[in-house]
Amino acid sequence: MKGLRRRKVFALFILVAGALSLLGGIIFYFRDDIIRLNICILAAAFFFLAGLGYCLSSTKHQYSEEVKMKIKFLKRILKMTGMVILSLILLTIITMSLGIIYTNTKAPMKPIEYKSTAPDYFPTQEWQTSAPEEQGIDSAKLIEMIEFYENEKSGNDRLVIDSVTIIRNGYIVSD
Repeated sequence: MKGLRRRKVFALFILVAGALSLLGGIIFYFRDDIIRLNICILAAAFFFLAGLGYCLSSTKHQYSEEVKMKIKFLKRILKMTGMVILSLILLTIITMSLGIIYTNTKAPMKPIEYKSTAPDYFPTQEWQTSAPEEQGIDSAKLIEMIEFYENEKSGNDRLVIDSVTIIRNGYIVSD
């Protein structure tokens, strides 16, 4: 009886390992990691088959005819399930192999030539100034912004700005 209990505990342990592998597969499914998902599903199938096979392979104990018939039936189901799982394993291996073989690793088109939008100069020592219109800024909007600040400053003690410098395309537009 002790050996049968040990066998059941070991088979239960194998089935739990299969369930954990299946849970890992579900996690990898939601992370879009297909390769690890397939590995977890294969491991789960292996553990489930091993656990069921280990449960049913007990030959040391004497069983009644009814139990022997049930065991034969379960072994037959296990064989059919094993064939289905084996075909799924082969299908997974084939699809993974074809996916690796036929993955396009070449660039689909020629690289596009990059045109820099950086200014012709970089201010290393002194900044160059420019009119706002030359850099695409409306002077009237700048004046309106300054007038708005002057109006808001008089009514708000927390709004304290010492100076504003506007730089566009590497040129000082307003200081």
